[in-house]
Amino acid sequence: MDFNEWNIIWSLSFGVMAAIAVAGNTVTLVIFLKRQLRKRPHFLLISLAVADLLVGLLSIPLYMTLHNDLYEGSVLPATAKWVDMFTGFTSMFTLAAISLERMCAIGWPFRHRVLNSQVYIFAIAIPWILALIGASMILVLQYVIRQRHTLIIIVSVCLSTPIAVSCTAYFVLWKKERYQMIPRQAQEVRDLKLAKTVGLITGAFLVTWLPFEFLVIVLNVCTSCRDVSPAIVFIIKLLHFGNSVVNIVIYPVKNEEYRAALVEMVSAYRCFCRRHQVGLSVNVGASVISLASIVDHTPRRESDCQQTSRL
Repeated sequence: MDFNEWNIIWSLSFGVMAAIAVAGNTVTLVIFLKRQLRKRPHFLLISLAVADLLVGLLSIPLYMTLHNDLYEGSVLPATAKWVDMFTGFTSMFTLAAISLERMCAIGWPFRHRVLNSQVYIFAIAIPWILALIGASMILVLQYVIRQRHTLIIIVSVCLSTPIAVSCTAYFVLWKKERYQMIPRQAQEVRDLKLAKTVGLITGAFLVTWLPFEFLVIVLNVCTSCRDVSPAIVFIIKLLHFGNSVVNIVIYPVKNEEYRAALVEMVSAYRCFCRRHQVGLSVNVGASVISLASIVDHTPRRESDCQQTSRL
């Protein structure tokens, strides 16, 4: 089997990735929208889960459609590229916003506690707006204006800026944590745990995204470097889409509140299944008893009819 061509292995790999991204991020949204977890710091994580959910619902299926030769024309490739950039940029900018929010929570806890909901709404909306503008500009420059140098600059800025912001925020957070000598309150401890969780998410994001970013920049800058093996491109793209799955693995491991809510959800589902099975068995048992009683009474009715006919 030639892995430099699209085959059933690649279709299964990307299909499984899409299914896990949709199912996992849907569960994440359900958990974070529960009343006890509906906290302001979690609003940004909810926004991140929505972006990752869109990757599983739209980006991966469109990517698979292109490589399965199910559509001819230029509209679908342009749409698939725009959706891929939009969801990817949204995840990147949202992670940058989360890192800044965690930096404020740990570095300046008193100011962070008096932040109102409008600040969080602003922090949620800005990544989506920036992603919309960036993806649209890149699409126009590539398909309409065709300015290659401007395109490379915008792609580089959109890819590198969120990484620079996240790294700077966690460097400041690390410096603050290093020189923190006073005992922490319970709220500060929870903020620190959440910051470590988000830091791990950001690290996983760098691992999954950096190869793809390096590939995009190299292919746009170096014209002689375009003879890249399609198998390598598929692997890097699969790793890139895998970022939408990494978060749903990190949350149960590092976030105690998320883990407790997940266990509660699984327990409730198991109880529901057991009740359904018990109800089904009771209904089946009642049906068997009813059928047995009918069979038991049938001869008597026939004998009664025979006696009546004799009279």
